[in-house]
Amino acid sequence: MGLHTKLVAASLGRRGRGPRRALWWSPLLLAAVLPQPVDCETGADPRLASLAVEVLGEDQIVGFNPSTRGYEVGTQEASMVVRAEARDPEAHVTYQHKVGHVLVGSGLMGIGGGEVTSGIPFGRSTLTIAVASEKQVFLYVVEVARGRRFPCTEDGVSDAVAFGGGPHAFDCDGPATVVTRAELVANYDVWLDGEGELTIDNGGGGRVFFVAAGATAKLEGMELTGGTADFGGALYNQGRASLTNVRIASNKAYERGGGIYSGPGSELSLDGVTIDDNTATGGGEAAGGGLYLERCTVFIRNSVVENNVARGRSGQSGRRARGGGLFVSEGALIVEASRIVANSAIGGDASGEFSGAGYSRGAGLNLEGPMALIVDSAVSGNASLGGFGPVGGGFASGGGIWFDVGSLTIEGTTIDNNLADGMTGRFEAGAGGALLLSSDARFVAVNSTISGNRADFGEAMELGLRARAAFYNSTIAFNSTDEGHSAVVIRSDSEVTLRHTVLANEGRCFGTVRSLGYNLFGPNFECNIEGDTTGDLTDVDPQLASLADNGGPTMTHAISENSPVLDAGDPAGCFGEDGKLLASDQRGATRPVGVCDIGAVEMQ
Repeated sequence: MGLHTKLVAASLGRRGRGPRRALWWSPLLLAAVLPQPVDCETGADPRLASLAVEVLGEDQIVGFNPSTRGYEVGTQEASMVVRAEARDPEAHVTYQHKVGHVLVGSGLMGIGGGEVTSGIPFGRSTLTIAVASEKQVFLYVVEVARGRRFPCTEDGVSDAVAFGGGPHAFDCDGPATVVTRAELVANYDVWLDGEGELTIDNGGGGRVFFVAAGATAKLEGMELTGGTADFGGALYNQGRASLTNVRIASNKAYERGGGIYSGPGSELSLDGVTIDDNTATGGGEAAGGGLYLERCTVFIRNSVVENNVARGRSGQSGRRARGGGLFVSEGALIVEASRIVANSAIGGDASGEFSGAGYSRGAGLNLEGPMALIVDSAVSGNASLGGFGPVGGGFASGGGIWFDVGSLTIEGTTIDNNLADGMTGRFEAGAGGALLLSSDARFVAVNSTISGNRADFGEAMELGLRARAAFYNSTIAFNSTDEGHSAVVIRSDSEVTLRHTVLANEGRCFGTVRSLGYNLFGPNFECNIEGDTTGDLTDVDPQLASLADNGGPTMTHAISENSPVLDAGDPAGCFGEDGKLLASDQRGATRPVGVCDIGAVEMQ
């Protein structure tokens, strides 16, 4: 499913406290986890059927995959039991445990598998399991890290960071808040495990955590709160930061990144992370209420970015606000199975008699030049609000997403109920309630829904200079704007391509669309249609139900039994951008059933 299929999840153990979520690895490590081929001549399968690394009786490898060869386990305990079973009962299974070049233990586990107990030295060690079957040897590598336990105090947390290594845990004996008087600085690799009990609160005296260039910091099972800084209230990342089951809440930046700032050349991985109620409040302009990501590589999975605010300064002239949830400048961004909801970008008010208010854009995401992919996610209920001004209210754009240059692909994703509202003044304007594509933006939507978005005094969806957008088996419906404006605006030098897509909005359409066939255009559709119009339905009500949970990871519009989109697609099948058949709809349900349906949902 696009770029995200190139990521590989390695299971991460619970460090003696139960199973953990998967750890997302850097693409640099992909070569270590790709499967070796099965011997086609003999038919022998050299892989393991099962692999377990037990600490205190609990398996630390969650969701073992026979074709995934790289895993990571962390603990504070001194020994582990390793159990392996080969698919080939005649295979020789051996192990080797090393610290650097120093051998801790090695030997034959057994024919067809076996088990072994091994000590775990402090620091990092490598456990290699070799499966020799017929003419092949298949290797599994488990990186084992042993840390220490520290007091659940300010000194204990500071000492753990300074000590480095890990995973280090804390003797909190229940939920505990540790107030720090100084910023925690990771100059070297460190792994901290709050075990779901630890909250680190800076108390508004400065930033909570800093990761230096060249360092790797892993933070798990904790909350970072009460941080304030110019950049990155909770976390400033110059190196590699991996957060799992972490909450970033109630932090503030005076310029960029209320919750997190990740700088040029850095890597950031978020899995099961909640980023909420953070604020970027500009001394001038403000950007990235939740996250500010600048020329870096970012993976966001299973996470929530919610109720964050970027607010421009008010004054003689109001200042601009960009990216209430995320501000992304260049680099690479992958978002999977996540929610970006209820964030705001608010332009500053103007008090000068002849001054203009601050504009706002990209309440959910403000994207400027990245390569971005959003999969199985929701961008919902975000609001871009221009500031108030006696002469001109601030212009508001991109309530859901504002996107300029670069490329953005969404798959199985819903963009809904976002707002762009230029605030009151002698003049006011808002555009791109759902989506505003600016100059040279490249946008692709597959099996996705854009619904219920609104722009006051402007357009609900707009494509600007040289923007290119393509929609495949997607549904664009119920987007609206004030009377006298178009719900969809396509500038003369931009291009929209549609295939198997429903385009039925409450409001006019301005511009030209290029059909690749089998689309439905709703009543009062005013855009010009060019290209291959085979199978196109025009001036037809698609008979869509309200946006709802119809199964799958995101909200969708169900279709009635009498809908004209049923079996109205290409008899050859539904095709994506790459010309390959789509095997499922937005919900993950089988596609096609009979002939392909038009839109994001396939009737089962």
